[in-house]
Amino acid sequence: MIQQRKARIKAKKAELADELVDLARNSHWKKARSAAILAAGLGLRFDSLASAKMIDLAAKGTVDSHPALREIHSRTLTDLFRLIRIRAMSEHKYDNYLLDKRRLPSWVQVTTNRHDPGWTERFVSSFALPQADYYVDDNYPG
Repeated sequence: MIQQRKARIKAKKAELADELVDLARNSHWKKARSAAILAAGLGLRFDSLASAKMIDLAAKGTVDSHPALREIHSRTLTDLFRLIRIRAMSEHKYDNYLLDKRRLPSWVQVTTNRHDPGWTERFVSSFALPQADYYVDDNYPG
């Protein structure tokens, strides 16, 4: 019974989000702004990401002539990309998302040799070589 109710609520939220997308697309900027914010809140979900209508509105809205609408639609696209990234790091499992279990596929753990006094010098100098064993991502250091 709870699962059926949950599915019914999700369907109603998706339907309302689509209605708000249509309203945001065809309204004056003041009404469109509120509708777009609500549609983004209802339409961006972990399990389904976003509907095609929502993505189309956000993509086309980022070049809108009104600055407030551009900002809202740009933020919606940014939120969508963030959600895609978090979903991938959570291995597409909602439980992992809720428990904050993240898997970083490019994560490398380097074992050190503390008994070798020249290890650190060789390790740091290897970054100057074109064929280094490790590369540091400057967007996500550490």
